[in-house]
Amino acid sequence: MLTRLSAPRAHIVVGAATLVLVLAVAGCDVAFRGSHRGIMTLLAVAPALGLCLPPHRRLPLFAGGMAFGGALALGSLEWRDRPFVVVGTLVNITLVTLAMRRIERRGQDIERPVSSESTPAIAPAQPDPLRTWSSRVGDVRVEARVVPAPGQDRLRRVSYDLRPTRFGPRLLVAASPHGEAHPEETAAHLLHHWAKTAEEESSLAEAARRLDAAVSAEREGSDRGVSALLVSLASDTAAEVICCGRASPLLMAEDKVQPLNVLAPLPALGRFTSHRADVPIYTTAVRLTAGRRLLLHMNAPLERDREGGDGHPLVDVLRAQADGLATLAPDACLGRLSTRLAECAEEGAGGEVVLMAVEREPQAAQSYVPTRGDASGEEHLKVG
Repeated sequence: MLTRLSAPRAHIVVGAATLVLVLAVAGCDVAFRGSHRGIMTLLAVAPALGLCLPPHRRLPLFAGGMAFGGALALGSLEWRDRPFVVVGTLVNITLVTLAMRRIERRGQDIERPVSSESTPAIAPAQPDPLRTWSSRVGDVRVEARVVPAPGQDRLRRVSYDLRPTRFGPRLLVAASPHGEAHPEETAAHLLHHWAKTAEEESSLAEAARRLDAAVSAEREGSDRGVSALLVSLASDTAAEVICCGRASPLLMAEDKVQPLNVLAPLPALGRFTSHRADVPIYTTAVRLTAGRRLLLHMNAPLERDREGGDGHPLVDVLRAQADGLATLAPDACLGRLSTRLAECAEEGAGGEVVLMAVEREPQAAQSYVPTRGDASGEEHLKVG
C-alpha cells in the first residue's frame, strides 16, 4: 500500500515508522539492558524501511541518520559496558544506509525514460544569419545567400532591406566601395535614408534620386559612390528595377537565365551629378509570374566582363547549373548556386558574393492574365 501513496505522504509514513522503531528499540534496550545486551543492534533495520517504497520515494539518508543518532545516544550511556556492541551497531547502520542509497540510485536509473538515457538527438543545424537571409512581405519572398571572400568570416560591404510601404513591398541592396574604412557606418546611413524615402516617394526613380543626394552629401569630397539595386513590387505581377553602379540583375524562367535588358544603367549612388547635372532615370519593369524568379547579385569579380571580349561570367556559371533550378524552392536553388560560386570566389580576387532570389507566391501569380506587350517580360519607363 505504501507504493500507492503520494510522495509527501510516503515520506511522512517512513519518517514516522523510523522514529517509532528507534524509540522502541531504545526503550527496550534501556529496559532490558541487564538481560539482553544486543537489543540496540536492531537499529540497523531502520534504514531498510525504505524498501517498502518505490525507488524515487525512499529516504535512506533520513532513516539512517535517525538510527545513527539513536545509536549514538544509547552508546553514550552504555559505552563502558558494551563498547563492541555500540561500535558494531554504528558500523551496521552505516553499511545498511550506504547499501540502501546504492539501491535507490539503481532503481531511479531503471525507471528513467529511455529517451533520457540515450544520446540527445542532434538538433538540425540552423542557418547562419550572417550567411543566410530570408524575408517575406505579403506575397513577396526574398531568399539570400552570402559567399564571403576567402579568409573573411562575416559580411562587411553588402547590406539589404526589404520593407512594406504604402506603395507595395520595396527592396534595397547596396554595397560599399572596396577599401571602405567603415562600411558599417556607410550602410547604416544609407538604410536610414532608405527607410524614410521608400515610404514617402511613390516613384522609385525619385527615391533613387533622393538617395543619391543623401549619399553625395554624406560622402562629400569622395570620388566613389555606393552601388545599389532598387526594386519595387507594387504590381501583383511585375517588379520595377533600378541599377545604380551594378551589373543588371538576372531573370530565371523555365531553366533559362538571362540578364535584364537595362536601357541606361545609372552611376553609383552619390555620383549622379558627376556624370550629368540632370541625369535621366529609367526603370525596368519585369514580369514576376509563376515560374519566373528575379536573381539579384552583388559581387565585384563575377560582374566584370571577361578580358578580350564581352559576356557575363555570372550568367555562364548559372547557365551551367540551370538544369532543374526553376523547379527548386528558392532556398534550395540558392544553396546549389552558392556552392558553385564559392569555388569561383576562391579563384577570383574580390569580395563577397551575394545572391538574392525574389519571387511572388504561386497563388498570387496564378491570377495574372497576360496582356498585349507582355511577351518580352520587360519594358522601360523613363521618369525624371
